[in-house]
Amino acid sequence: MALEFDLNPAAAAGLTTDAVIIGVFADGTLSPSAQAIDAASAGRLAALHARGDLPGKTGRVSVLTDLPGVTAPRLVVVGLGEAAKFNAAAYQKAIGDAVRAVKATPAKHALLTLSELAIEGRDAGFAIEQAVACADHAAYRYTATRKAGPAPDLAALSITGDDAAALDRGKAIAAGTELARELGHLPPNICNPAYLASVARTIAA
Repeated sequence: MALEFDLNPAAAAGLTTDAVIIGVFADGTLSPSAQAIDAASAGRLAALHARGDLPGKTGRVSVLTDLPGVTAPRLVVVGLGEAAKFNAAAYQKAIGDAVRAVKATPAKHALLTLSELAIEGRDAGFAIEQAVACADHAAYRYTATRKAGPAPDLAALSITGDDAAALDRGKAIAAGTELARELGHLPPNICNPAYLASVARTIAA
Protein backbone atom coordinates (compact mmCIF):
# COMPACT_ATOMS: atom_id res chain seq x y z
CA MET A 1 0.00 0.00 0.00
CA ALA A 2 0.99 3.64 -0.40
CA LEU A 3 1.00 4.23 3.38
CA GLU A 4 1.48 2.29 6.60
CA PHE A 5 -1.51 2.47 8.95
CA ASP A 6 -2.10 1.95 12.65
CA LEU A 7 -4.49 3.07 15.38
CA ASN A 8 -3.68 5.61 18.07
CA PRO A 9 -6.29 6.70 20.62
CA ALA A 10 -3.90 9.16 22.34
CA ALA A 11 -4.86 12.79 22.84
CA ALA A 12 -3.83 14.80 19.79
CA ALA A 13 -2.47 17.91 21.53
CA GLY A 14 0.33 16.07 23.32
CA LEU A 15 1.15 13.46 20.69
CA THR A 16 4.62 13.41 19.18
CA THR A 17 4.10 13.28 15.41
CA ASP A 18 4.93 15.40 12.39
CA ALA A 19 1.37 16.55 11.74
CA VAL A 20 -2.10 16.30 13.26
CA ILE A 21 -5.18 16.41 11.04
CA ILE A 22 -8.28 18.03 12.55
CA GLY A 23 -11.51 19.46 11.18
CA VAL A 24 -13.68 22.56 11.35
CA PHE A 25 -17.25 22.99 10.12
CA ALA A 26 -18.46 26.02 8.20
CA ASP A 27 -20.10 27.54 11.28
CA GLY A 28 -16.85 27.30 13.26
CA THR A 29 -17.72 24.13 15.18
CA LEU A 30 -14.49 22.23 15.80
CA SER A 31 -14.01 18.47 15.66
CA PRO A 32 -13.43 16.86 19.11
CA SER A 33 -9.63 16.81 18.81
CA ALA A 34 -9.68 20.34 17.40
CA GLN A 35 -11.61 21.44 20.49
CA ALA A 36 -8.94 19.91 22.72
CA ILE A 37 -6.19 21.59 20.71
CA ASP A 38 -8.06 24.90 20.85
CA ALA A 39 -8.16 24.61 24.63
CA ALA A 40 -4.45 23.72 24.77
CA SER A 41 -3.58 26.73 22.61
CA ALA A 42 -5.70 29.20 24.60
CA GLY A 43 -8.40 29.52 21.93
CA ARG A 44 -6.10 30.01 18.97
CA LEU A 45 -8.22 27.99 16.52
CA ALA A 46 -11.45 29.76 17.43
CA ALA A 47 -9.72 33.12 17.05
CA LEU A 48 -8.36 32.23 13.62
CA HIS A 49 -11.79 31.11 12.45
CA ALA A 50 -13.45 34.24 13.83
CA ARG A 51 -11.23 36.50 11.73
CA GLY A 52 -11.63 34.37 8.60
CA ASP A 53 -8.21 32.72 8.55
CA LEU A 54 -9.56 29.23 9.23
CA PRO A 55 -12.46 28.65 6.83
CA GLY A 56 -14.60 25.58 7.32
CA LYS A 57 -15.78 25.39 3.72
CA THR A 58 -15.55 22.04 1.97
CA GLY A 59 -12.25 21.65 0.15
CA ARG A 60 -10.42 24.33 2.14
CA VAL A 61 -7.35 23.14 4.02
CA SER A 62 -5.10 25.25 6.25
CA VAL A 63 -1.69 24.19 7.54
CA LEU A 64 -0.74 25.84 10.85
CA THR A 65 2.72 25.53 12.35
CA ASP A 66 4.12 25.68 15.87
CA LEU A 67 0.84 26.30 17.67
CA PRO A 68 1.37 27.01 21.40
CA GLY A 69 0.44 24.08 23.63
CA VAL A 70 0.60 21.54 20.80
CA THR A 71 3.50 19.09 20.48
CA ALA A 72 3.16 18.42 16.75
CA PRO A 73 4.87 21.07 14.60
CA ARG A 74 2.03 21.08 12.05
CA LEU A 75 -1.76 21.18 12.27
CA VAL A 76 -3.68 20.39 9.11
CA VAL A 77 -7.16 21.88 9.48
CA VAL A 78 -9.69 20.54 6.99
CA GLY A 79 -12.91 22.32 6.10
CA LEU A 80 -15.88 19.98 6.66
CA GLY A 81 -18.66 22.13 5.20
CA GLU A 82 -22.09 22.39 6.78
CA ALA A 83 -22.55 20.11 9.78
CA ALA A 84 -26.13 19.23 8.75
CA LYS A 85 -24.88 17.96 5.39
CA PHE A 86 -21.87 16.04 6.70
CA ASN A 87 -22.36 12.54 5.31
CA ALA A 88 -20.18 9.67 4.10
CA ALA A 89 -19.28 11.41 0.85
CA ALA A 90 -18.25 14.60 2.67
CA TYR A 91 -16.17 12.55 5.09
CA GLN A 92 -14.40 10.68 2.31
CA LYS A 93 -13.61 13.95 0.53
CA ALA A 94 -12.23 15.47 3.74
CA ILE A 95 -9.87 12.51 4.20
CA GLY A 96 -8.54 12.86 0.66
CA ASP A 97 -8.13 16.63 0.98
CA ALA A 98 -6.25 16.21 4.25
CA VAL A 99 -3.82 13.58 3.01
CA ARG A 100 -3.00 15.54 -0.14
CA ALA A 101 -2.27 18.58 2.03
CA VAL A 102 0.03 16.59 4.32
CA LYS A 103 1.85 15.17 1.29
CA ALA A 104 2.77 18.74 0.33
CA THR A 105 4.66 19.17 3.63
CA PRO A 106 7.85 17.48 4.89
CA ALA A 107 5.83 15.37 7.35
CA LYS A 108 6.74 11.67 7.41
CA HIS A 109 4.05 10.63 9.89
CA ALA A 110 0.67 12.13 10.69
CA LEU A 111 -2.23 11.53 13.05
CA LEU A 112 -5.66 11.60 11.42
CA THR A 113 -8.34 12.48 13.98
CA LEU A 114 -11.29 12.89 11.59
CA SER A 115 -12.32 9.29 12.34
CA GLU A 116 -13.85 10.55 15.59
CA LEU A 117 -16.49 12.54 13.69
CA ALA A 118 -20.10 11.36 13.67
CA ILE A 119 -21.19 10.40 10.15
CA GLU A 120 -24.88 10.25 9.32
CA GLY A 121 -26.08 6.64 9.18
CA ARG A 122 -22.63 5.17 9.84
CA ASP A 123 -20.78 3.78 12.84
CA ALA A 124 -17.27 4.36 14.19
CA GLY A 125 -15.96 1.28 12.38
CA PHE A 126 -16.98 2.76 9.03
CA ALA A 127 -15.08 5.95 9.84
CA ILE A 128 -11.84 4.06 10.49
CA GLU A 129 -12.31 1.74 7.51
CA GLN A 130 -12.91 4.60 5.11
CA ALA A 131 -10.11 6.69 6.62
CA VAL A 132 -7.66 3.98 5.57
CA ALA A 133 -9.21 3.40 2.15
CA CYS A 134 -9.48 7.10 1.24
CA ALA A 135 -6.09 8.05 2.65
CA ASP A 136 -4.34 5.32 0.70
CA HIS A 137 -6.22 6.32 -2.45
CA ALA A 138 -5.01 9.92 -2.04
CA ALA A 139 -1.42 8.82 -1.40
CA TYR A 140 -1.19 6.32 -4.28
CA ARG A 141 1.42 6.89 -7.00
CA TYR A 142 1.85 4.79 -10.14
CA THR A 143 5.53 4.16 -10.85
CA ALA A 144 5.73 0.69 -12.46
CA THR A 145 6.51 1.89 -15.99
CA ARG A 146 7.44 5.49 -15.27
CA LYS A 147 10.67 7.09 -14.22
CA ALA A 148 10.45 7.27 -10.47
CA GLY A 149 10.57 10.81 -9.15
CA PRO A 150 11.23 11.81 -5.55
CA ALA A 151 9.01 9.83 -3.20
CA PRO A 152 6.68 11.85 -0.97
CA ASP A 153 7.88 12.21 2.60
CA LEU A 154 4.59 10.95 4.08
CA ALA A 155 4.98 7.24 4.82
CA ALA A 156 2.71 6.44 7.77
CA LEU A 157 -0.67 7.51 9.11
CA SER A 158 -2.08 6.84 12.56
CA ILE A 159 -5.85 6.95 12.89
CA THR A 160 -7.71 7.95 16.02
CA GLY A 161 -9.68 4.97 17.33
CA ASP A 162 -9.35 1.43 18.65
CA ASP A 163 -11.33 -0.79 16.24
CA ALA A 164 -8.65 -3.13 14.87
CA ALA A 165 -11.16 -5.06 12.75
CA ALA A 166 -12.21 -1.86 10.99
CA LEU A 167 -8.55 -1.01 10.39
CA ASP A 168 -8.03 -4.42 8.78
CA ARG A 169 -11.10 -3.97 6.58
CA GLY A 170 -9.79 -0.61 5.46
CA LYS A 171 -6.41 -2.10 4.61
CA ALA A 172 -8.08 -4.84 2.56
CA ILE A 173 -10.16 -2.30 0.63
CA ALA A 174 -7.09 -0.13 0.06
CA ALA A 175 -5.00 -3.05 -1.17
CA GLY A 176 -7.71 -4.19 -3.59
CA THR A 177 -8.27 -0.68 -4.92
CA GLU A 178 -4.55 -0.12 -5.35
CA LEU A 179 -4.16 -3.38 -7.28
CA ALA A 180 -7.05 -2.45 -9.59
CA ARG A 181 -5.52 0.96 -10.25
CA GLU A 182 -2.11 -0.58 -10.89
CA LEU A 183 -3.56 -3.01 -13.44
CA GLY A 184 -5.50 -0.20 -15.08
CA HIS A 185 -2.34 1.86 -15.54
CA LEU A 186 -0.19 -0.93 -16.96
CA PRO A 187 0.18 -0.88 -20.77
CA PRO A 188 -1.56 -3.68 -22.72
CA ASN A 189 1.70 -5.32 -23.76
CA ILE A 190 2.29 -6.06 -20.07
CA CYS A 191 -1.24 -6.34 -18.69
CA ASN A 192 -2.41 -9.00 -21.14
CA PRO A 193 -4.69 -11.99 -20.44
CA ALA A 194 -1.78 -14.17 -19.35
CA TYR A 195 -0.59 -11.52 -16.92
CA LEU A 196 -4.07 -11.07 -15.47
CA ALA A 197 -4.35 -14.83 -15.06
CA SER A 198 -1.09 -14.90 -13.13
CA VAL A 199 -2.31 -12.09 -10.87
CA ALA A 200 -5.57 -13.97 -10.26
CA ARG A 201 -3.64 -17.12 -9.33
CA THR A 202 -1.50 -15.13 -6.91
CA ILE A 203 -4.59 -13.66 -5.24
CA ALA A 204 -6.25 -17.06 -5.00
CA ALA A 205 -3.18 -18.78 -3.54
